[in-house]
Amino acid sequence: MLKKYFKKNGFVLSSALLLAALSVAGCSKNDARLNAEHDHPANGLTSQDLHEGHVHEPGSDHAPSPPLSLTEKQAERIHLRLAEASPGALSKKLGFPGEIRLDQDSFIQLIPRVSGVINEVLATRGDRVKKGQVLAVMESPVIGELKASFLDAGREARFNRADLDRFTMIQENTHELIRFLESEPPLGDLENEDFGDMSDYGSGLIRAYADLSVTKKALERQKNLFEKRITSQKAFLEAQGTFERSRAEYLAQLANTLFSLEQEMMSLSETYQASLFSMKAAERQLGILGLTEEEILKFSRSVKPDSGGAETDYRGQDLTRVLVRAPRDGNIIERSVGPGEKVDADTTIFTMAELRQVWACLQVPSRDLALVEIGQQVTITAESGEETTGNVAVFGPLVSGETRTAELRVVVRNHNGQWMPGLFIRGSVSLPGTEEGVVIPRDALQVLDGEEVVFVPEGVGFITVPVTTGRTDKNSVEITSGLQPGMRYVAQGAFELKSIMITGSLDPHAGHGH
Repeated sequence: MLKKYFKKNGFVLSSALLLAALSVAGCSKNDARLNAEHDHPANGLTSQDLHEGHVHEPGSDHAPSPPLSLTEKQAERIHLRLAEASPGALSKKLGFPGEIRLDQDSFIQLIPRVSGVINEVLATRGDRVKKGQVLAVMESPVIGELKASFLDAGREARFNRADLDRFTMIQENTHELIRFLESEPPLGDLENEDFGDMSDYGSGLIRAYADLSVTKKALERQKNLFEKRITSQKAFLEAQGTFERSRAEYLAQLANTLFSLEQEMMSLSETYQASLFSMKAAERQLGILGLTEEEILKFSRSVKPDSGGAETDYRGQDLTRVLVRAPRDGNIIERSVGPGEKVDADTTIFTMAELRQVWACLQVPSRDLALVEIGQQVTITAESGEETTGNVAVFGPLVSGETRTAELRVVVRNHNGQWMPGLFIRGSVSLPGTEEGVVIPRDALQVLDGEEVVFVPEGVGFITVPVTTGRTDKNSVEITSGLQPGMRYVAQGAFELKSIMITGSLDPHAGHGH
């Protein structure tokens, strides 16, 4: 591309660099000879564009430098690229002062919720802790009473559950007996059946059924004798009356048994539910005071009717013990107690926060509020020069009456801990670029003898043209004079050309001060 460009503009690349003396010494006789050979004016510019873009005034300290010529290979080596001066956009940045603060959403003041005495402190300021990690151990009579109540309620619930389970079996066995009696079996068959535990319900039914069975047989015998005229009608009627009474008593016993079974089942169920409710209430209270489900489950398993002295030992050693645990991952910001210290239920033992994420709080003047919005990317810079980026998360709803600023919050990742709360910072927001007259890449601008210059093509080589700069951004610079729109200049390779001019060599490190 470069070769075609040179041919198009009538350039013929020389086979070698001009003598270093031409670029360094700048002797007046050589200048005169070169000007005569190229038929250049005194200012060293031949093209109409160059005359329009840069004219040396008489008496100026700047003397034109002889053009530098490159071979095609040398131009390719330094990646030489020409461009045409044209308008461009420069990005605009707004800067705001601020400071790093704690993430208030993760800020926790850890309190024990019960009074007691601190036995051990297992974490201190600056420590990184995990959720559930034990931070302190304390003794509390209050928690001991609540734990004992929970254990008692749990034991009572288990006893009541055992009673309910046993009676359920009694009820099922009794119902099985009743179904068997409905078939009116002989007493001999009844004696051969085993229905299991029925408590008093089974015995009452069996007695009533036995009486009914005996009187029924007596009635049948009297009826047979009466029909044969062997016995009197009175004896028959008496046997019939005895049977009806025993039948009524059996039916009454049956009804009473069914009713009693239902009532006792209901009573035992209510008793069990009440004890279960008491246990759950105590469990909730323990949870409110900070005990974990695992700890509560441990207590519930420890209570057994046959534990004997083991339960007493457990109560004496562990019931008053309170483990203060970290409610979430984070850093200990402040430790407020030590071993042996008495604390109340509302005493702050530790202050925690998540330092792996912090807030960058910036103060935005009211005149710039319309230029910043939620989600916009912000570059955060520390006083040390360290940078990070984040997005606008929250915009303060109020403007300070004293400073006339509103607070802007950026969430900053802080895994390495370098963004410490309290650091002063500066945040910058990039705005859409504005169109300028002539904008060139920063690399195209060079400083030679204390003067800002750009390289432009001249004849078969390149010369420097002094320029005046205006606004800049990270990648570009505005040229306010010295380079007019449409003029060609060296957009890439300007530093290498400067090195050749200074050292006479194509060493890529020349001019770096190595």
